[in-house]
Amino acid sequence: MLVLLLRIGDRRFGLDARDVVEVVPAVPLLPVAQAPDWIAGLLRHRDGVAPVVDLARLVRGTPATPRPRTPTVLPRRDPEAPSPP
Repeated sequence: MLVLLLRIGDRRFGLDARDVVEVVPAVPLLPVAQAPDWIAGLLRHRDGVAPVVDLARLVRGTPATPRPRTPTVLPRRDPEAPSPP
């Protein structure tokens, strides 16, 4: 199995590559008014927009450190999956 490794702080996580649609280079995000703090913004992608979740905020409670080369991972959508808190 091919795994995409993610690092959040000093912890590492693996994401099955079959669950990844695309890895997009870092680009500026569009702000979202009145969004939960774990929404980093909206990503303009192809013919639409996709919400970007700050996983560091969800896992550690603190925002991710902005880095110019950190890509955005676009996961496959699962209509059965529960929504984040």
